[in-house]
Amino acid sequence: MLKRLETPEDNWKFSAGDLKERERWDDYMKYYEEAINKTSTENAPWYIVPADDKGIARYIVAKTIWEEMQKLTDITEPELDPKVASNIELYKNQLK
Repeated sequence: MLKRLETPEDNWKFSAGDLKERERWDDYMKYYEEAINKTSTENAPWYIVPADDKGIARYIVAKTIWEEMQKLTDITEPELDPKVASNIELYKNQLK
């Protein structure tokens, strides 16, 4: 919050109400951890991604999705409808 106040272009993100809520930080963290621990399962796990750096957060999300997708071996691409396949050249010409 202090960084928001010290950086003029981020001042709009600050709310005086945040100061009051900050007093409850320990409570928020306790219930956050409880919710994650009670709802994350082997088949539907939670992944905790730090969000203080958007670029890093996006990288972690993409990497996690990629890693999980690599575990799936029974996925196949759908087959092209024969009618669409027989008209590919027509569709290309229409788009040109």
